[in-house]
Amino acid sequence: MYKQHNVFNDPAKPNEFLWRYMDWPRFFLLLKTKKLFFSSGDTLRVYDQYEGSLPNHELKRYLSIMPLESIQRGIQQRRKEIFVSCWHYSDTESIAMWKIYAPTGNGIAVQTTIPNFKKAFDCISKNVHAGKVIYINYDTEAFYQNEVVGYDFLNGFVAFIHKRQQFKYESEYRAIISNTEELEQLSSGIEIDIDLSLLVRRVVVAPKTPVWIIQAAQFMLDDYLPNVKVERSIDDRIPIV
Repeated sequence: MYKQHNVFNDPAKPNEFLWRYMDWPRFFLLLKTKKLFFSSGDTLRVYDQYEGSLPNHELKRYLSIMPLESIQRGIQQRRKEIFVSCWHYSDTESIAMWKIYAPTGNGIAVQTTIPNFKKAFDCISKNVHAGKVIYINYDTEAFYQNEVVGYDFLNGFVAFIHKRQQFKYESEYRAIISNTEELEQLSSGIEIDIDLSLLVRRVVVAPKTPVWIIQAAQFMLDDYLPNVKVERSIDDRIPIV
């Protein structure tokens, strides 16, 4: 279930929409299994090698209380214990996200709200924490540099809810699980039971998606969430003039 944790902060608009852009196989698997995939901290480094690392200011604070080798071992171990589901928060679709996750026009996005996203984890006993990613300059800034409230820099979650400013366009919102010994682990992560009716409130297909794919998606959706209709992207709308 979702559990509030002090190191996680929500965006300024707590009811803002969350979007998950994905390919069709991932979407069909979500419907079929009713499970949400969480990537391991190690896997995330394929996309950003700084995942789970420390900015220069924080590294100096760590070095004041422990040797570098201990810090390196601790971070490496923590990456193996952390599992993350990454979402995008925005009031509307993001053309940038479509281009990254559905460049051929054959992708899909599911939409929910932050409150519904949190409630969707009520069906499991494992604690799930969630909050926005905070973007900082890793050369000059500290954790929570521009936030109203800061928290203990030694907490193991903090390094996984901060990223470099280069990724600010992602407007990322993360659900994080740790200590998953009792859960079956796949090669790159874990799968968690989820309430589909709360997680999938809208389904939007990528711009320029062929009609037959939209129809196939609706047939699949009718079997699992009959009240949800597949929608075209707003980018497919034709201007009047």
